[in-house]
Amino acid sequence: MLVSEEHREQHRKDLTRFIEGKEGPGAGGHPIELKAQSKDGERIPVEMTLSAPTVHAEGLIVGVIRDLRQGTRLGLYEALLPVCCVCGVIRDDSGCAKGQGTWVSLEHFVQQHDAARFSHTFCPKCQQDYMCGQGMASQIR
Repeated sequence: MLVSEEHREQHRKDLTRFIEGKEGPGAGGHPIELKAQSKDGERIPVEMTLSAPTVHAEGLIVGVIRDLRQGTRLGLYEALLPVCCVCGVIRDDSGCAKGQGTWVSLEHFVQQHDAARFSHTFCPKCQQDYMCGQGMASQIR
């Protein structure tokens, strides 16, 4: 159920190979990261480890799957530092030495590293400042 439809055949082959020779992705206590399918059909990042029990049980496999969504979120927030205290852009050190990245907007960074998308609006203070700047101060409620 966790394996998406298009990956199920490969998953069955990998499990068969694991049962026959104790090899394959996620085998021997070495976790692998992959995308699983949640109940609602969303693809989520997970970590999977497979092992055979120590007692003799032909064909029995123990699989441990850990949801990585929270860790991914935390990793994203850690990656957002440093933030310019004047203009709010962030330094993206992805793919280069720490401190050598390019300065980009938060929106650009998130869209490059995550599926999140932004909608734009005004916070109350910015809306007031904008309306005053446009000569619409009388319309502020």
